[in-house]
Amino acid sequence: MAAYTNGTGGTLSGITSVEDWFCGCVNFLLGQQMNTARNPTTIRNLERTINSAGAMSGSLSVPITISSGTGGLISIAAASYLTGVIWTAPTGGDAAPPNEVIALIDAARRIKLLELDTSKNLTNGNYITEFGFSMGTTSAGGTTNGNCAIRWSGFPLDMTVAANGDTTYSGRIYLS
Repeated sequence: MAAYTNGTGGTLSGITSVEDWFCGCVNFLLGQQMNTARNPTTIRNLERTINSAGAMSGSLSVPITISSGTGGLISIAAASYLTGVIWTAPTGGDAAPPNEVIALIDAARRIKLLELDTSKNLTNGNYITEFGFSMGTTSAGGTTNGNCAIRWSGFPLDMTVAANGDTTYSGRIYLS
């Protein structure tokens, strides 16, 4: 299992693996996107399906801002495209994303980096099939708009069914 410390006090709790962090971020953002109070204009930046074998596929395409940071670093920001989402970043963990969109981008980034490391990806899983940023065509003061596109296919899930029939999905561990 790839170690992941979720921290405390965040919107998502009980996360112990990067696979579950990714799945939790997808599920949270999708739930908010489906809420008409949060998404009155029905923007569909996130798509997700779960097949009968319990594998998740989907995509995220969101506008971003790319700017020059200090020391030659690049800064990438993505604002929430929804209204009134209550997101609290955890403290004391491996990540403290400022909003739910950055959380999903961060989770996919962490998964993809581990998938590319053959010592951490013993099953050769390649479920994050696209992860990229594109820059806009104009710049003002070193800042440009752009897009972040992420796709995943066949991401393995574990399903739990509660006594009342409620179904929850968590990311199946495949990285070490």
